[in-house]
Amino acid sequence: MACNNDRLSLPRFSGGRPAKMTKNRDKQIEKLEKLVEVMSTLVSQEFTGHLKINFSQGGIGRVEKFEEILKLSSN
Repeated sequence: MACNNDRLSLPRFSGGRPAKMTKNRDKQIEKLEKLVEVMSTLVSQEFTGHLKINFSQGGIGRVEKFEEILKLSSN
């Protein structure tokens, strides 16, 4: 009996990805672009706090900004 090592031929979607996957990827790219834009704005405004970025399954889940609003002057 001969061994057949041919791969299974699966149907391909446009661009090689299902439409839902492409839409989710587009949303992730938009979120990443928005995050970079916000970070650039914070740098130009001399932001002195920190950001906490949570990722969920490879995408941006939530972004939190922490900044000290009152600095006590040392005499």
